[in-house]
Parts: sequence; C-alpha cells; structure tokens
Amino acid sequence: MDDRPSLEDSLEELLGPNQPDDDGVFIRGAQESLRRRIRNTYDGANMLDELRRRGYSLRELEELTGISKSNIARWATPPTQTEGE
Repeated sequence: MDDRPSLEDSLEELLGPNQPDDDGVFIRGAQESLRRRIRNTYDGANMLDELRRRGYSLRELEELTGISKSNIARWATPPTQTEGE
C-alpha cells in the first residue's frame, strides 16, 4: 500500500489551495519542500540535542523515538559548510 499523498494534496500542503497547473508552481513547490526538509532537520536536531543534554543516552533515544543512534548522533552535530558551496 502506498501512503504517498496525491499531487493535488502535496501542492495544497506546500503552497495552499487553488494553484495553477504550470511548471512554476511545481518549481516553487519543490523549493518549499526543500526549505521544510532543512527546517525539520534542524528542529529535530534541536529536540534531540536537548534530550541528550537532559541525560538521555543514544540507545534510550533510539528506543524512545525510533530514530537510529547514528542519525541521532549526526543530527545533534551542527552541519559545516563544505568547500565550494
């Protein structure tokens, strides 16, 4: 079973209802999706970092959240900008 939303549902979620059917809308939708993905990663990292400060181990967080220990460790470390970006 596919839990993926319909294209119409995705457009409404990302840009609001009643969007025209043109390439620009899909480009803006993709841009908004990336913006949200980055923001969600930072927000999740903030939550995990705070839980680590409160004394939770990586193992405990993995059990409580379902997020792998390697992802927790990676997300809790601020990203660095790579050369050339």
